[in-house]
Amino acid sequence: MIKVYVKDLIDMLKIKGDQLNIIVCKALIAAMINKKIAYKDRQMIIIDENVFKTLWNIYLSSLCYFDINYNRKTDFKLYFEYIIDSLMNNKQLTFLSLFCPGYTKDGYKDRLGNTTKWKLAELKNINSFFQENEVDNLIYCYYSDVFLENTDYEVNSKWMIQMDYNRYLFHEEAKKYFDEIYVKNASDLEIFSEEKSISGYIDDNLVKKVNPRTYKSFKKFNEKFYNKLGFSKEQMLFRNDRLITMYKLLSDYINSQSNTIFLPMENMYERENIFSENNTCTMYLKLKRR
Repeated sequence: MIKVYVKDLIDMLKIKGDQLNIIVCKALIAAMINKKIAYKDRQMIIIDENVFKTLWNIYLSSLCYFDINYNRKTDFKLYFEYIIDSLMNNKQLTFLSLFCPGYTKDGYKDRLGNTTKWKLAELKNINSFFQENEVDNLIYCYYSDVFLENTDYEVNSKWMIQMDYNRYLFHEEAKKYFDEIYVKNASDLEIFSEEKSISGYIDDNLVKKVNPRTYKSFKKFNEKFYNKLGFSKEQMLFRNDRLITMYKLLSDYINSQSNTIFLPMENMYERENIFSENNTCTMYLKLKRR
């Protein structure tokens, strides 16, 4: 154990002193203090530099998988706390990933997109990476078959058949990398077990809990996407608030689970502020193509 100022610790371990690194370093120190493996003494900290270095190196190495430009300070702090709990307190680290269905204009695709395929392969790489670093972890791959966009039988009488096939394709692909028990449907979760969850609904109380600035940003990015699909303003608003309801329900569920990190699989990461704002540890895959 050593007693140092934060700046001196950063200098001693030769950590590049840019703003983001400093934020992450402070989050790591806060996590270690919270887990009682480091201590504050006025403006100084008492810390085991070897434990700090181990955790920092895991973080640095994981950056080949994660894009941290979307993270909040709370994400980093919780990320380190969960890793500490896995390494030192025998608490398994759990990742929950959520994949969107393959939509067409009024139904569902009869094939899986390349993005879904490479992300499933990348999740297996992440699983292996943490195991190699002695962080016991498991990854659940969820197919999002709730709060669906295309459920109008008058528009497409075969939407359910199409969705069932798209879901089947997802399961078959995911089972190439994970045991069947880790490949699930969002409808398997108790929070989405009611029939009304298929097409979704709006919970005004949950929507009102969202920070107005976050709501505005969420709505803005949704409009950019749904304009391309020809949605009216009323349709976009309805879809917007249904999605917020779903995200809030899922965020609260994840928060109720031990040592669980959310991995969104959609590409519009700006929408994930709903989770981070709700203190759900969220990590973001790098959006790369293969």
